[in-house]
Amino acid sequence: MLCPRCHNVNPDTNLTCDFCMEELPMTEERKELIKKKEKFERSQKLKNSKDKIFGMLAALLIIVAVIVLVVVIL
Repeated sequence: MLCPRCHNVNPDTNLTCDFCMEELPMTEERKELIKKKEKFERSQKLKNSKDKIFGMLAALLIIVAVIVLVVVIL
């Protein structure tokens, strides 16, 4: 996206120019592109959260299993 003020090139998903902070004109095509990018970022964040929760639960189960084995052996 070319800035109308300073004429520098910015990513299409920017709302403002990285160089002069001028608001970039919004077209329907850019609105759709921004929505798709936001949706993708939300889905990635959710996936990462699920992975972290699964990892923590697995670690917790391993710790509990080790404690139970230690108690049973002693």
